[in-house]
Amino acid sequence: MKMNYRSLTFGTAGIRGIMGDEDGELNIDAIAAISHGLAQVLKAEYEGGKVIFCYDSRHKGRDFALCAAKVIGSYGFDVYVAAAPAPTPFLSFAVKEMAAVGGVNITASHNPKEYTGYKAYAQGGAQIDVPTAERVQSRLWALTEAPVPESTTVEPIPDWVFSSYISTIIENNNLNNTDFGSFRGAFTPLCGSSGQLMRSLVQRAKLPVDFVEAQMAPNGDFPGLPKPNPDDAAVFKEALAQGNYPLLLANDPDGDRLGAMVKDADGYRLLSGNEIGILLLYYLLSTSQDLTGKFVVKSLVSTSFAQTLAADFGVSVQNVLVGFRYIAQKVAVDEKNFLFGFEESGGYLAHPHAGDKDGLEAACLLLKAGAHWHKEGKTLVDILTELYSKYGEVRNITYTLDMPVAHSQAIMTSLRKQAPDKLGHEKITNFQDYSCRDDELRGNLISMSTESLDLLLRPSGTEPKMKVYVTAYSDNGDTENRIKELFNQRLNN
Repeated sequence: MKMNYRSLTFGTAGIRGIMGDEDGELNIDAIAAISHGLAQVLKAEYEGGKVIFCYDSRHKGRDFALCAAKVIGSYGFDVYVAAAPAPTPFLSFAVKEMAAVGGVNITASHNPKEYTGYKAYAQGGAQIDVPTAERVQSRLWALTEAPVPESTTVEPIPDWVFSSYISTIIENNNLNNTDFGSFRGAFTPLCGSSGQLMRSLVQRAKLPVDFVEAQMAPNGDFPGLPKPNPDDAAVFKEALAQGNYPLLLANDPDGDRLGAMVKDADGYRLLSGNEIGILLLYYLLSTSQDLTGKFVVKSLVSTSFAQTLAADFGVSVQNVLVGFRYIAQKVAVDEKNFLFGFEESGGYLAHPHAGDKDGLEAACLLLKAGAHWHKEGKTLVDILTELYSKYGEVRNITYTLDMPVAHSQAIMTSLRKQAPDKLGHEKITNFQDYSCRDDELRGNLISMSTESLDLLLRPSGTEPKMKVYVTAYSDNGDTENRIKELFNQRLNN
């Protein structure tokens, strides 16, 4: 059965979906079609050049990467494919390091094993922008066939690029000259693609890290992991059973996100993405010798605590739309003064070596931070407590509400037509529709504030869910009920 290419929706994050042979699912034919669309867009801009291909540990990853490489190579590009699973931050680095015109990673991030995906990268190592994604979509939908040429020459990514990536992280974060004392951590790639590179990094920098060996080898079945998501405490089960470590670290399957658990007096505590961001930012602020002109970039849904913290050190914070490409765009403007970028969903970058978040670098940096304060007899949880005591505690809560796309769109339309006066029993003091903005924060978002909390709504355009980001200044325990009441009212109107 011939695939209907119009069933494939290619966005700024590429495409992600279930592997299968039905329309809209991802298979060799779909990967070939997407690659023809991307190749045509690249060809319109470049006569030729290098394009880099990687894949994570998912089933058919290498087959899909080779398919994409053969198609794009047939348009006159020099194509390079990783010989083994490799993480997204490495791909981003390789695009920059090899002066490539683009890159592709076959990955579905932290989704379950049934999924795969296609992430496209531009020259400079950042994910493609909105206009480029729209051009790819247009070319994809115009296809009538998507052949996979067999004669295309495919080269392996040179070993020196992998070595350079490791050296760059070591040098950027001064890992060879760090005294970790008695501090030690455990690391798991959750059967994903970052294990081998992290092992090499640990060996070369002599980092105090042990590995969760049962999860180090790439495995597309993700055994023992219903969903390989590092912000879920359940994925640390093997690490917890391995020993009494003060810090447990985990990457997602494509190695661009970091999750962590910290041991304190009450046992182990899972850190949220915002908390990791606060800790890494505070470590960089408090240990940097010169912060003159430095700036931080974060997604606007990430904790506002970062602005309070940075301001105390005289450092500015720039807010951008959700998606690390927007952070990368700000970094590219002024790499010299970039200090840190983060998203509440577990993405962090402390240096401009890559144009995307880097879970390996973030793991090394959090290890350094943990060791730094361990010498003072403090845990990372202790540091968070001190920061909240000094600057005032802010609770950041993210709700993912499952609902049909039509329902989430109906709620946004209803809110725009008539803004609510109250959220529960509290008066709404500020309401903002980001679709009406005329600046770079224009998007399908709505925010509202009361005396005790800020609320930001972000519906998915392709998935049946609504993300609700809450900043609570004095939570009386009914935040979730107030949100549900608001949504129910809108759906029933």
